[in-house]
Amino acid sequence: MDLSNAQQLSVLLWSLLFGICLGAVYDLLRAFRVFVQSPAVAVLFQDLFYFLTAALASFLFIFEVNDGTVRLFILLAFLVGGLAERCTIGQIFLRLCHRIKSFFIRRKQARRKEHTQETTSRHTRLSKAGKNRCIRE
Repeated sequence: MDLSNAQQLSVLLWSLLFGICLGAVYDLLRAFRVFVQSPAVAVLFQDLFYFLTAALASFLFIFEVNDGTVRLFILLAFLVGGLAERCTIGQIFLRLCHRIKSFFIRRKQARRKEHTQETTSRHTRLSKAGKNRCIRE
């Protein structure tokens, strides 16, 4: 099936957008990994699931927009769109996820430190009160 130049441009732009969407979905998976520590085997299965799902979605996309005819410019547009997303929005999003995680870690450490200081000062007050009672008696 021959496509006109306008149709090819349309398919190219939709393919770029699709590549950006695939990259954004993978960034969500990466953000999940920032917040939830996973063993290497779990990461392997997460990646395998993502890539199988992305391959199926790509097949369905190509089937829908180009009647199943795989063209190199579509695959390259997927790649360029995904890389563009990863190098721009993806980096910003992941940096934000790391900052959010470190904010909560610092907050948790501050609360723990505050609790430790509070407990220590309470124990100090109790031990001083006990010593004062012993001296009075």
